[in-house]
Amino acid sequence: MPLDRLAPLGPPTGPRAAGPPWAPPRSGSRSPAARWGESPDLVEAVTQAVLDSGAAHQKMSQQALGDPKVMEGLVKVLVNFTDLYDRLRERAGASAPADAAARD
Repeated sequence: MPLDRLAPLGPPTGPRAAGPPWAPPRSGSRSPAARWGESPDLVEAVTQAVLDSGAAHQKMSQQALGDPKVMEGLVKVLVNFTDLYDRLRERAGASAPADAAARD
């Protein structure tokens, strides 16, 4: 369930009057942090967020693998706007034998 669908339907009352059910409870609760952390609404919201994240990553992966133009764009971004080359060279240098470094 998306976080925006967790808001109460009626007028706000009680310690959560100023926010949705997944928001930390307001003062007046004996142990607000513990009660908030044990909330089934919070657990459900986090579970759904993880599932949605996985679905979004899968969709992006499928787009990149299924469309050469998307893959080309991804490669251009990695080459032109990140330090990927330098980081991979550093990683290879740290694990490469000495004779491989001499070839460079």
